[in-house]
Amino acid sequence: MTDDDISKAKIVGDFKKLFAKLMDQTVSLTEEAGTSVTGVDKESYDATVSALKQEMENQKKSLTKHWKTLVQIVLSFPKKTVKI
Repeated sequence: MTDDDISKAKIVGDFKKLFAKLMDQTVSLTEEAGTSVTGVDKESYDATVSALKQEMENQKKSLTKHWKTLVQIVLSFPKKTVKI
């Protein structure tokens, strides 16, 4: 993800995509780093990565719920009173 990607985000769907991309990159980089972990540390590292993945999925679900609520609130206002 780049600064340009972030600056181009304008609507809720853009931000949801950015968050998903950030999660995917985090998992990818973490798994890549894990290839250098060996021996006894590997099991602990894998368990930590698994917990990280689960927490990110939970955050994604939570964020989706909050975005839906925000959209509903914004859409409930008359169009000419909302400036985004």
